Amino acid sequence: MGWTLKDIPDQTGRVALVTGANSGLGLETSRALLQKGATVLMACRSQRKSEAARRDLLDDGTTGVDLLDLDLSDLNSVERCANVVQEPPRPHRPQPKADVAKRAAAARATSANLPGQF
Repeated sequence: MGWTLKDIPDQTGRVALVTGANSGLGLETSRALLQKGATVLMACRSQRKSEAARRDLLDDGTTGVDLLDLDLSDLNSVERCANVVQEPPRPHRPQPKADVAKRAAAARATSANLPGQF
């Protein structure tokens, strides 16, 4: 038997932040959470790729998808994204804080690849 989409409980009313959401596991995680009723914050490095992935999800008939700029190799980008997620809801941006975080992509942070950030 294995674990399937049917095993995911209803996610209505929950907000999920998914990194690397424009392709691969991140995209499929976003799709599954949307199908279960979650609002998904797609946190991606490439705005062009994330817009295309969002369009694909919306073409599937899903709603509740928002995009966030996030480059995990840039600590300033991570801080900006975290600040956006922690903001209280506003009329033009009604999503609440994230309830679930799924890291589909990871970056190794070292002083060698993040000059000036350590």
